[in-house]
Amino acid sequence: LLQNDRQQARAEVLRAVELDPDFAEARKLLAKVHAMLGEHDLAIEEARKVLRQRPDDVETRIGLAQSLVFLGKPDEARKELDAIPSDLRDAQVNFALGRIDMLQGKIEGAREKLIAALEDHPAHPEILESLLAVDAKSGNLDDALARIEKAVTEKPDDANLQRLSGIALLAAGQGPQAEARLRRAIEL
Repeated sequence: LLQNDRQQARAEVLRAVELDPDFAEARKLLAKVHAMLGEHDLAIEEARKVLRQRPDDVETRIGLAQSLVFLGKPDEARKELDAIPSDLRDAQVNFALGRIDMLQGKIEGAREKLIAALEDHPAHPEILESLLAVDAKSGNLDDALARIEKAVTEKPDDANLQRLSGIALLAAGQGPQAEARLRRAIEL
C-alpha cells in the first residue's frame, strides 16, 4: 500500500485474513484498501467485521461512514457516527458529521460541527473549505474570510490555504486580491 500498489495490497491482506479470520488489524486495513479502490460495499462489510470485535474503533467507524456516504446512504452514515461515544468524538468525527449535515442541507448543524472541528485544527484547509461553502450558502462570507485569513497568517507558505483564500476572495467579489492569492498558491 505504501508503494501505491493497491491491488497487491488487497491480495496480501486478503491472504492474511484467510490465515487468521480474527486478525482485526488486517481486516481494518482491508476495509481501507477496498475504500481506496472504490469497492465501498466490500469496505463496509470488512469495517462491520472489525467493529464487531472493536466497537470503539473510531477510525474504522469513520471509514465505514464515508463508504456509506459514497453509496448514497447518509442516514446510515450518521447512525454510525452517532454511535461514537461523546468522549471519543474528535475533530475527525465532527468534520464527518458536518459534511453529512452539508449533504443533507442542514446548514446550521453543519456550521456548528465544522466550527467544533476547526477548534482542534484551526488551519485545516478541508475544514475551512467546508465552512466556506456553508457560510456562502448562509451569506456569512465575512466570517469565512476572517477564518481563512487568520489561517493564512499562521501558515503563509501553505499552498492549499493560499488557494482557498483566493477562492474566498473571488466569492466575495475581490478579484485582484483573489488573483494575487491564487498566483501565490501556484508559486508555492
